[in-house]
Amino acid sequence: MNLETLLRDVIKPELNGIYTEPPASRAGGADMGFFCREHAYHSFFLCKMLGHDAAINRGELAFSFDDSLVYRTLGSGADHAWCQVQDIVPVDLSINFQFYETRPPNVDIVYGSGQRGAYSISYLADVDEYERWVDAESPSPRIAYLKRETVGISAIDLLDDAYRFLVKPPSGGMGKIFGRHIFSSINLHLLDLANGKTKRLTTYKDSRSTVRTIGSRYPQAIEKVKQLVR
Repeated sequence: MNLETLLRDVIKPELNGIYTEPPASRAGGADMGFFCREHAYHSFFLCKMLGHDAAINRGELAFSFDDSLVYRTLGSGADHAWCQVQDIVPVDLSINFQFYETRPPNVDIVYGSGQRGAYSISYLADVDEYERWVDAESPSPRIAYLKRETVGISAIDLLDDAYRFLVKPPSGGMGKIFGRHIFSSINLHLLDLANGKTKRLTTYKDSRSTVRTIGSRYPQAIEKVKQLVR
């Protein structure tokens, strides 16, 4: 199974099942429910554990369907995160429209620019190009990315403290509920999924039960992942 197929058919459904929520209005603006940073974090570590060069990128996202712009991060106070794997960019497992009331076409995975199902995926070079994309009218569903930076935090530092990149909730949050190892436990679960050593949990468990089970299966996960990515 090649990497694209693995990420699309095995990894994305599990990550979406753990993280994706319906869009909501929260303090600071709209929350699209994608949990893009968590998806990028786990995709990054999975790809590195599988032996691929990978990096996390941060920047802007916009998408449109139903003949109108639905969302743009620029000016909203939000941003978006995705991966580059080898020379493929953007690699984004977080995009999932299943909870949108308008029922737009879903996208199986974003894996590079170009046509992806019903969507045209654009990877833009600068803010002006992003703005022109936003202002353009199109009857077809579209998704656009604008890179701002490659996240420069080392893999080891990200394992020691995932909240150096992830957004730390003001209270609660997975790290507090399940322990600081939980994000690395999920990384190891995804690696076992990729290698056919376990099965998806979100097909029959809710997200919290899934995460609790993963945490119990992979103790001392941070050190184990460190050994795999050094």
